[in-house]
Amino acid sequence: MALTLPQEEIVEPPVWPSMDDAALDTIRVDYNRKIDYLYVFLYGKPLPAVWDPRPDGNIWIGLRLVGDDDWVDEVVGIMVAHFRRHAVRELPRWGKVLTATGSARRESLRGMIADVAAMPVNDEAERDVLSAR
Repeated sequence: MALTLPQEEIVEPPVWPSMDDAALDTIRVDYNRKIDYLYVFLYGKPLPAVWDPRPDGNIWIGLRLVGDDDWVDEVVGIMVAHFRRHAVRELPRWGKVLTATGSARRESLRGMIADVAAMPVNDEAERDVLSAR
């Protein structure tokens, strides 16, 4: 007798924008020293987004908001809580995102974006924990 198992919902990975030099030069980086949050606006300005947390709880990606309560999987920003107190201690190269210029800035941004893009989405992390049990 064959047994059919329920299918898990497939989570599509977010879609990241082009990271060529011209696109990297338009990225806006804002740092709020008072609350120690870093914002990286991938299209040069804040766009309407819903914030999707990464498993560490300190990093979110902004997914483009379309309409009042719907979004698409296109990444428009990155938000990092406790940027200097936590993130830069864990990944010191991220600190250069605030200080570097020219090609060094592009490489810093490219590295940070690649690091965040490689992080699992929460659903993947929860499934990994459950499957390990």
